[in-house]
Amino acid sequence: MLFKTHVVSGVLVYLLMFMFFNVGVVFLLFFFLGNLIVDIDSKNSVFGRVFVFRPIQFFTRHRGMFHSLFFGIFLGFFVWVLSPLASSA
Repeated sequence: MLFKTHVVSGVLVYLLMFMFFNVGVVFLLFFFLGNLIVDIDSKNSVFGRVFVFRPIQFFTRHRGMFHSLFFGIFLGFFVWVLSPLASSA
């Protein structure tokens, strides 16, 4: 997906989660970051253009490990460990 389609789909999922789970604004910030960081393995993405992520692109392929459910769960757990406020409802 493109940057804008990641953002639009992120807004849609966030609104659904807000309606059913009453998630907060801090969750929205981390949700968008997680929604956009899945493309760090692509040289054409917004985050992929950053020089720091170039070594990751050498070892992975686009829509590989970072587009998996396992990575999403791992990233969510990592955010929860770092900041319980970010993952609280």
